[in-house]
Amino acid sequence: MIDADAFIATLEDASKRQKYKELLIDNCLTVDDVFKAIIESLQNKGLAEGDASTIIEADKGK
Repeated sequence: MIDADAFIATLEDASKRQKYKELLIDNCLTVDDVFKAIIESLQNKGLAEGDASTIIEADKGK
């Protein structure tokens, strides 16, 4: 498991520091675009909207 909020913050920070908004992939997408898609997926938004949640509830003790 991961801390999705911490991972999102890491992606956003790396994108800003490395200027990924300027780094093109095959002249159509930037690395920042890819990071944003990953972030939306972690937040169950965008193309991932309606998919299973990334948050799993803890088992309740019996």
